[in-house]
Amino acid sequence: MRQAAGLLVLLAAVAAVTWAPVLDAAGGFLVVHDSRPSGDVAVVLSGDAMRQRLRAAVALARRGAVGHIVVLTGTPPEFYDEGIAVRAFARRQGVAPGRVTVVGAARSTVDDARLAAAVMRARGWRRAVVVTSASHTRRAGLIFCRVWRGTGLEASTYAVDDGILPRRRWWADDAAREAVILEYVKLAVYLVRYGPMC
Repeated sequence: MRQAAGLLVLLAAVAAVTWAPVLDAAGGFLVVHDSRPSGDVAVVLSGDAMRQRLRAAVALARRGAVGHIVVLTGTPPEFYDEGIAVRAFARRQGVAPGRVTVVGAARSTVDDARLAAAVMRARGWRRAVVVTSASHTRRAGLIFCRVWRGTGLEASTYAVDDGILPRRRWWADDAAREAVILEYVKLAVYLVRYGPMC
């Protein structure tokens, strides 16, 4: 009995050592980060309840990496004009409100890409830095590439620390595990629904 228990402990230790790097790599695969972003505009994707993405975009604008900011929200403008709060926040951080455009009613990352493209074409902008949570950057980059294919628009991704990725042993945290699994499920759904993204 002792030998069986010892063998099980040994097997568990080998599995943990073997699987840990694979799981770390699986989490790391989701993160695509342009460490030297520059473009005409920072595109802040919807779903930014804590304003982490907006803070990152404002920082990019303040250091001159982008000239303008487009904030995509999931809130229809007739329900709540989030633009007032977003522009006030940017102004307090040193970015003129005229450099900030807010577009509401995005329901998905595909909507984000389409809405951002419309704003960019209307303004004559060509290059965007897509600002989103680190765990969302792989999928967001692929979707923007697919939606913008053939338009002359270009996108790079900028990963905002979402507390989930990149980090070692993400699978040991309930919230991180849920976020990573959900991101892989969404990647699979987009591939099935839209085919190869880019």
